Amino acid sequence: MQQPQEPTPAPAFSQPPRGHEPSNGQAVAGLVCGILGLAVLLGTAGLAFVVSLPLSICAWVFGIKGQRRADRGEAGHRGLGQAGWIMGLIGTILGVLAMIGWILLFALNDDLIEELERELEKNESFTVKTRLLGAAARLAAGL
Repeated sequence: MQQPQEPTPAPAFSQPPRGHEPSNGQAVAGLVCGILGLAVLLGTAGLAFVVSLPLSICAWVFGIKGQRRADRGEAGHRGLGQAGWIMGLIGTILGVLAMIGWILLFALNDDLIEELERELEKNESFTVKTRLLGAAARLAAGL
């Protein structure tokens, strides 16, 4: 006859079981900012670098902070932080290149600036793209 075995205690987890990781708001914020930064940059052919650069820098910072929180065991989703960091890095590099390219384009091409100014004066219904072009032309004219 066998004696009943005593139940073994459950192992103590230092982290919650998989699928129940604490949320990592910084990693999520990094991912969202990275997606938005790249979408704005690519959607406007780099002309909205004034918007995309801050978003990409925020993605970079939040991504790193999210990864560090996950490494310390305070939160999960390290991969989201890493994705935000990578997109922020790519967005920042592309944003700086776009900024340099647009500034050089407008600074070296006076005819383009004059054409944009004429177009802005005769067109009373401004679109977002027209406003961005006008702001870039005025910025380049100030250089």
